Amino acid sequence: MNISNLKILNKAETFLTEIARSKIVIQALLVGIISGLLVISFRVCITDLFTFISGSVKNFLSINNY
Repeated sequence: MNISNLKILNKAETFLTEIARSKIVIQALLVGIISGLLVISFRVCITDLFTFISGSVKNFLSINNY
């Protein structure tokens, strides 16, 4: 192989390495965003569930007191 072919191969290797790194970064960002959304939705669901249970218990107790 001559020197120009080696330079082309080195540039191609560098380019492919950068693409691989950017894919890893994008995947990490997507995982972070998705897990953040799941945590937020889980927290909202749990809060709504406890609010519903609390209201149901209050209604049940107020109905049985009269």
